[in-house]
Parts: sequence; C-alpha cells; structure tokens
Amino acid sequence: MIKILIVEQNESCRHIIKNILQDYAHIKQKEFSVCEASNGAEAVMLCTLEWYDLIYTGMDLQEMSGIETTKLIRANSPNTLIIAVSKENIEIHKKVLFVGANDYMLQPINKDLFNARLDIYLSLIKSRQNEISNLQGHTLYTDILHARTTVFFIKNQDVLAEFWEYYVFEEIKGYANVSNIVITIYDIGLRLLELSLHPHIWIEESEKYLYFTINEINKIDSAFLEKIISRHPQISDYFIEKNKISFKYARQSGDTAPIVAEETKTIYKTKSETNPSNLSVEIPNNVKQLKVYDYMDEEHLENIKEYIQKLNSLLLLVGSDIEVEEVEEIAFYLDKIGKSTSLYNESYSISRALSDLSSAIEKNTYEFISKSSSLGVLCSSFGHDLTSWVQMTFYDGAPSVNFMDDTIVTNSKMLESMLSNQAYEDDSASLDDIFDF
Repeated sequence: MIKILIVEQNESCRHIIKNILQDYAHIKQKEFSVCEASNGAEAVMLCTLEWYDLIYTGMDLQEMSGIETTKLIRANSPNTLIIAVSKENIEIHKKVLFVGANDYMLQPINKDLFNARLDIYLSLIKSRQNEISNLQGHTLYTDILHARTTVFFIKNQDVLAEFWEYYVFEEIKGYANVSNIVITIYDIGLRLLELSLHPHIWIEESEKYLYFTINEINKIDSAFLEKIISRHPQISDYFIEKNKISFKYARQSGDTAPIVAEETKTIYKTKSETNPSNLSVEIPNNVKQLKVYDYMDEEHLENIKEYIQKLNSLLLLVGSDIEVEEVEEIAFYLDKIGKSTSLYNESYSISRALSDLSSAIEKNTYEFISKSSSLGVLCSSFGHDLTSWVQMTFYDGAPSVNFMDDTIVTNSKMLESMLSNQAYEDDSASLDDIFDF
C-alpha cells in the first residue's frame, strides 16, 4: 500500500487531488492510503507519527509557509517524495526545490498530466522499496554480512532504470561522487541485457563504504568490459573475480551526517483529537550554502546556453499548430544538449534523460503533433527548468550540483510516457479537462 499525504488549506483543493488519486487507484488497481492536513503544522506533526511515501503540499498554508513545511518534513523524512503544488512562480519553485522538494506541479491541475507524473513517482517509490535483507554478503571485498543490502534483479531495462533512478535520488543525501560507479554498472547491465542475460546488482552498506556488485560479467568480452570501465578514470577501486565485479565507494565526511538542531520551535495544536496538543520540531541549523559551479568547459557551456535558447523558442510553438520540421528541431536540440552534458559526470543524469527524450520525440513525431495542444504548458515549464538549471548552477548559485536533476529527469520521463504510452486516452478525461483551483 502506498501512503500519501495531501497538505492544502483549501478543502476543495484537497478533495480534487484526493478524487484524482482515487480514480487513478481504481483504474490502475492500486491501493492507496490517503491522509489530509489543512495546514503546515498539522502536516509536520503527521510526518513525525507516520511514514508517507508521497506528499503533495501546497505553498499557501496557514501557521507556517509551504517552504517551511517542506523544510521540516524533509528534515524528518529524507526519503519521502515531496511534490510542491503551486501556481506559476519561478522564485517559489526555486526555493521549494532548495529546501528539499523533489518536484513541483503547476496549478490549475491537469488530471492527465497529474496521472502521467504519478506513474513516474510510483516507479521511483517502487525502486526504493526494492530493498531486501540477504543472508550472505556478495561484495568481493569482504565476507562480512552487512546490515543493509539493496538488491536489483535485472530482468529487463525497466528494472535497470529503477537502479539508476534510485541513485539519482540517493545523491541528494550526499553521495555526490557515486555517479561514476552507477553509470558504469548501468552500462554493464545494459550490455548483459543485450546478450539476453539477467544479472543481479547488490549494494551493501557499512559505516565507511558502499559496495556495488554485479554478476554475469564473465559473459562479456574482457576487452569490452575494460572499455566500459575506462570511460570513468576516476574509478580506481574495483575487484573482479570469476563472474562478478565489485566497486568500493568510500563515504565522504558529509554522506550520512546527522542533522544538527540547536533550535526548537513549538508548533500549535491541530484539529486532530488523536495527536498531541503541541509538538517540538527540530529545525536544521546547517542550511546549505549556495555555490556557483565551474565544472563545465566555458565553450561547452556557451553552446548549451545557445541550444537551450533555440529549444525554448521552439517549445513556445508547442500548444499550437506545430510542423514536422519544428518537432524534428526540438529533438535535434535536445540531443545536442544531451551530448554536451554527457561529457561531465555532474550532469550525466540530465544528459541521459534529454537524450532519451530526444529519441522518443524522433520515434513519435506525429504523436507529438497530435498531442501538441496538451503538451504546451508542460513543454514551456520544461524549458524554464533547463534555463533555471544553467542560470543557478553556473551563475547565481545552487544548493548542490544536482539540485535540479530530479525535476528535469522527471519531466523528461513524463513527456516520454505521454508520447509512447496510450494508457490514459481511454481511461482519463480529455487533456482539456483541467481542474482549476
């Protein structure tokens, strides 16, 4: 069962989201447990008493703002997906992503866009729940059985993508340099799937290290395997034996550092009779500082800015009568941005998402044209996200090098699913059926 919390002071708004979730659960035969909170204080208290997989929170809340609510929930729930719901406001979107939201959704809510994005959220939640305890260790570095082991059985490319997505989100928690290993294992797994093999990936955790292991590698040509590994010269600590390869990642000083709270704030009594009359909530005192990053070559950065500018001009046409040539240009510039960003580990997840989206648009050009009217708002927002990513990461300052990854990757995948997945054409109302708050 997926546990969902809706945080919104407007009762009719809560009911709209709840009704969409109920319809989705009925159509998809899912089981949801949906709770509601009418203000930020109540939401924070509920999150100290219950674990939620997914939270939708409005920004205009009583007693505390949506920004403050998101920050406090994130402090106590590091793995919960938090989705901000607000009207078009670039500054609010930047702030809520900065304090810990994974994504944002625009009001008025469009039911079909909501459902398409919910598909992606549930996939991400599933990948996090794909953790099991094993009776024996698998890393080649030690025989010690670790307390925490995550296992992925790669039966198809979707499961391999779950592994990728899991660590896209895990990087938020501080594993900033683990992406080289994740990318390498992903490429090995992809090669094994091409050979009709289905490997396992194990991630074992100790206090000091993360150990990544994948099997079935004896079926890959050794020269090809070396070529995959050589793409990331930063990886120097790996061990090969028989049919396995293990990588060791040393946790950095801040990887799992506990949140230090020196200030305590009392939150007022809520309407719930079963909850305590007041609650002490720890407020993180170590808020991240904004940092301007310079990992990208200046010429590449200028090219990316030019590509994004041209892409945004084309995305403005989506929603009206768009031509085949214009759709092809959109795919072209997405591919150019994807290739340029693929040169850097820090932007690799964005690169892969944009390249996949480019391919999906190329394969579904006429589907894109037929759905142009319903894709307009999403494409415009997507263009704004790319512009914000460049501006904040390389010029204004960002809380982390990958703070926009979640939003860009999620929106890319949602656009992909809308082009290739016909599930909602019969099951949902028209894309013109917009629920206006």
